[in-house]
Amino acid sequence: MAVGAVLVLEVVLAIILVAVPAGISQFEWSQLPDVIQQAMGIGLFIQMQLVIIVLSGVVARRVFLFLAGRTYKQAASYGAHGTSRFAKKSELMNGSHFARRTWKKSAQENLRNPSGIIFGLLGNKPLILPEETTIPNRNIFLVGSPGSGKTQSYLLTNLIHEQERSIVVTDPKGEIYETTAKLKEEQGYEVRLVNFLEMNISDRYNPLDYVTKETEAEQVATTIVANSGEKSNSENDFWTRSEIALLKTLLLYVRYECPQEANLAKVKEILTVQGRTPKKMDQFFGNLPTDHPAYQSYQIVRMAEDRTRASIFISLGITLSKFDASDVRKFTEKSDFSLDDIGKKKMIVYCILPIADATWEQLTSTFFTQLFQRLYYVADHHYNKLPVKVNFLLDEFVNIGKIPRFEQVLATCRSYGISISTIVQSMGQLVDLYTKERAEGIIGNCSLRYLLGVSDKMTADYFSELIGKTTIQTRSTSFTKGKEENSSLSKQYGERLLITPDELTRMGRNEGILLISGMFPVKLRKTYQWEFFKGILHDQNRSSRFAYQAPMSLELEDMQEVLAEQVDEEPENEQHEQNLVNYLDQAVERLESRLRSNLTTALEKELDDLLAKLTPTAPDYTEQKFDLLREFFMNMKHNHTD
Repeated sequence: MAVGAVLVLEVVLAIILVAVPAGISQFEWSQLPDVIQQAMGIGLFIQMQLVIIVLSGVVARRVFLFLAGRTYKQAASYGAHGTSRFAKKSELMNGSHFARRTWKKSAQENLRNPSGIIFGLLGNKPLILPEETTIPNRNIFLVGSPGSGKTQSYLLTNLIHEQERSIVVTDPKGEIYETTAKLKEEQGYEVRLVNFLEMNISDRYNPLDYVTKETEAEQVATTIVANSGEKSNSENDFWTRSEIALLKTLLLYVRYECPQEANLAKVKEILTVQGRTPKKMDQFFGNLPTDHPAYQSYQIVRMAEDRTRASIFISLGITLSKFDASDVRKFTEKSDFSLDDIGKKKMIVYCILPIADATWEQLTSTFFTQLFQRLYYVADHHYNKLPVKVNFLLDEFVNIGKIPRFEQVLATCRSYGISISTIVQSMGQLVDLYTKERAEGIIGNCSLRYLLGVSDKMTADYFSELIGKTTIQTRSTSFTKGKEENSSLSKQYGERLLITPDELTRMGRNEGILLISGMFPVKLRKTYQWEFFKGILHDQNRSSRFAYQAPMSLELEDMQEVLAEQVDEEPENEQHEQNLVNYLDQAVERLESRLRSNLTTALEKELDDLLAKLTPTAPDYTEQKFDLLREFFMNMKHNHTD
């Protein structure tokens, strides 16, 4: 401010020096144009030029001194106060960390590039994480505040680009399904829709189809109870643990004693009928053999006093009350596809989640918990590698609910061929759901952390601190005035956050910052799908989620493979043989149910007449029934009545 005032005074003095010799004794601001005109008219042009030259030198010197005293420059290589800096292109795109690729003008050429995770543009090259990389894992923790473009610049871009791995993508609004389902079909994917928002327009999912042992029953029970309202933050208290123990007992009973009706509706029914009094429930489980898993599990519950047990029954009944709704009963009655298949063949599963609604977190969290379990199971039976690798794109991650041991999944999934993008709007969301300690564990198991936009202090502070401090060189100038003006320039080193929290909140709309384990952070330009894959997605290629029907011809193909495998399999013992029979019966029953949902009354009667000709007691009844259903469907399809 002082420097500016001095400059103004010097200009005024210069004008007066011109004006006085020109014969003007009293100078007024309003006379300024006349003064200049007179000066020019009486031959003082040369004198004016000299003054202007002197003035220019004074102004230039003062501006230089002003800037020199206020500026700094990066000096990360000096390193006394911090070494953080932004990474160079040559450090990243060397083939071992990220791929050496250029951005083609043709969208089709970009599609022909090998699969990999696209983050953004570094200069004119896309930063793509290839399948084989020296980076510890392919897990991404992505933060994007509302309006930061995470759907268009990350989710859709990578959904279009991925053509080799199976994909599981959360789709809060259903827009991703409608935009990309037809494209993924064209790319050879089997498309599935699990709609937790509108369950009558969805593939069905029965959690009990994946309960085959006690540990799995306990995992389902824990997930359902932990995601039921207030109990979600108090997993270790007495009432929560008691509910888990009782629900585990009921799941085991239904799975072993009611294989044809093994679903959550049956669990709720038994609890309602048998749980009217502790004595009745004791008698119910007391009739089981002492080595039965449900009998053994119930002994833990029975240790509580009668009044306490009655409270546990009521509490669990409230927890399971949501499963009484007719659409939920139907949705969880059977499974229309196997979770195992996601790791065996190229599939994409769109999971529509309710937005800002925790009503179905019991189901959504159970679905993902079991999906990770089944993929690990498949990998374990294929030399610890999935036959088809899987990419998870978990947008609005906190809407899924709490996934038990999710940190451990992130820590171990790479070796099985799984990569996970955990996407949130802010750090606070994750901390509120998982606690600070668990949130740190989740983030710590992601080798890549990507910031697309931030609007809150917690997130800005976290990323600014994570990006780190750098060393800066500051210059200060001092000068003294006298007969001769002297100045001196000194240099000092200090520390500064490479990018401060407030600078992060002002980050450009098209910018993102990627942090990579063991490397310097990198500034990127976002790769919007309409630029990178221009014209690939268009309105004529949309699919309405309201018209979704599970692909029945695929079910028939899958069922035929399952029958062939199971018929050829030698049972290990009598119980194993019975389990195989039950599994096949359920699968054929599920197929029949799907077929009937597409039949007119006349066609349904025709099917009933054909089934009536079969002999239910025949040893190969299940195989005969499947062959009949398959032939009926193929004839119906051939006659264009499907």
